Amino acid sequence: MAGRGSLLFHYNHPYCDVAMGIKEEYRRRGLGAYLVQELKRIAYEMGGIPAARCDPNNIASRTTLQKAGLVPFAHILAGKIKE
Repeated sequence: MAGRGSLLFHYNHPYCDVAMGIKEEYRRRGLGAYLVQELKRIAYEMGGIPAARCDPNNIASRTTLQKAGLVPFAHILAGKIKE
């Protein structure tokens, strides 16, 4: 097995999270982008709207998601609120 993927409809339906992982020895061959494209197709067939998240500093994941046709639309802000 070169990798695996899943669609998570656990909250905020009809949006679903696209999750995938490719074993290290199979990376950099386009398999991740292909897997995400197929997961997107399945999500649409199931009536869902695919979405994905990754660390903004993880260039490889971000590039893979964009090659599969996903578009960045938000940024995660982290911080602390003083009491």
